[in-house]
Amino acid sequence: MTAEEKIADFARTHLGFYASYHAHKETMAHAALAIFAGVVGAVIVSDNWPPKAWGSDAKFLSFLALTLMWAAVLAYLRFQLRNRRWAALRVAGCEHVLAMWATNQLQPADFEARFRSSSSHVNWCIRITDLVIWPLKGAVTAIDSPKSDSERPLYPGVIVKEWEQQEDRGTNALLHERLIHLTGWACYVALLLRTAYPHGGA
Repeated sequence: MTAEEKIADFARTHLGFYASYHAHKETMAHAALAIFAGVVGAVIVSDNWPPKAWGSDAKFLSFLALTLMWAAVLAYLRFQLRNRRWAALRVAGCEHVLAMWATNQLQPADFEARFRSSSSHVNWCIRITDLVIWPLKGAVTAIDSPKSDSERPLYPGVIVKEWEQQEDRGTNALLHERLIHLTGWACYVALLLRTAYPHGGA
């Protein structure tokens, strides 16, 4: 097997793995959002919300319960969707490498293992914003910088380069992630409004 064939085989194998991982994370995120939306629908149509059994503190306890539930759902969604975005970056990078191989654009220098050329460090402000408020393109990297000086480069240079460039280009996964994120927050606001203004003005 030539060096070019090794690169193509590597990219092809990893493309399949990352695509499968991407699909799994998307399915898990959709399932969580569907369950949360079901809870929202049940609360909105319920004639006993906030629950009268909770007494005079029913509204406060309802707000607290809903907020804790949304925090748990949000944390789960962010984990699934951020990993999905990472996989989408890697899928696109591997696809580009295969396209380069198919059109004879690979060069001998592309085969050597190397680290990424820029730092993968993400500013804490961007990280927090991405986790809680709004998904940001620069918050997820396709490949990390080396953790120590003793670490050796592992991935072929052409794949590292394509992953870095894909970070700059972004993917449609980010748009889809933002739609899911916005839908979740809209559901949470609907729960708060339903609790603040119960049926019958109770």
